[in-house]
Amino acid sequence: RPWHALLGVRLRPPGAGAGRESPPAPLILLPDALLHKILRSVDAAGLGACQCVCRALRAAARDTSLWRTPCLRAWQASGLEANHAQVDRNYGGDWRRMFLDRPRVRTDGLYVSRNTYIHKGVAEWDVRNSVHLVCYYRYLRFFGDGTFLYKTTPNVVAKVAPMLLRRKDTGRRSGLTHGADSVIRGRWKLKGDSVYTAFRHEGSSNTEIRSHLRVRSRAPAGNDRLDILKLMSYSHLHQEASDITEAPPEGSHEEANACARGTSTYVFMSWRAAESHELNLPIDKLDFYIPG
Repeated sequence: RPWHALLGVRLRPPGAGAGRESPPAPLILLPDALLHKILRSVDAAGLGACQCVCRALRAAARDTSLWRTPCLRAWQASGLEANHAQVDRNYGGDWRRMFLDRPRVRTDGLYVSRNTYIHKGVAEWDVRNSVHLVCYYRYLRFFGDGTFLYKTTPNVVAKVAPMLLRRKDTGRRSGLTHGADSVIRGRWKLKGDSVYTAFRHEGSSNTEIRSHLRVRSRAPAGNDRLDILKLMSYSHLHQEASDITEAPPEGSHEEANACARGTSTYVFMSWRAAESHELNLPIDKLDFYIPG
């Protein structure tokens, strides 16, 4: 390979004289205490980016104390004491290791599930029946306090992402449940690598939709996939259960139905990628999508 000749060659900026070393970055010249204080204000993505700059920043950003705040934000619903007990018991007090290895749901973007099915059209005269490929999306946007926003729509990510970017206080009701502007608020709970969600369609039926999801990562600390293990609807559920990880008790609802359609894996994307993600492609250019 011709690029193998560049192995071990140190490139110099234009105009640098022979034998002259390039000056170090100003950030490296700072005292360790000041550099540590600056890195404490950086989020997890920024700390990861710092480790890709140079050896000095890599060593500084790997300090376990810098990862305490990202961990407490990621598992905010667990509480301060539970998180400290978790890192001491399972990760030897290493907050960075906990952030990399412990499953979590991400709150810096949204999860998208793209679903398709074939719908048979109406026969007209002697013309053959038309067949339609229907495409729709499920959207999940999680918050650290144990709530989430949910939306089902045929609109692509670029149109829906601005609606889920911020949470609007709508009181006890979760908001509109029908129409183009409908966004539903629900509750979620993390237990190991399982994520349990529940939301209600307010009205005469009082139907509650519950799902059991499994979070997984394609890269360390990615947590970029949510597999749908179970999707249930409970009609005429009398009251909200405090524990959504268990099925409602007998007698608390009239009918329970398992949903077999629309169970494609959720794919995580950041807010920055929402405009240009491949899931924005129309059905004629992306008839089938494999989340991986």
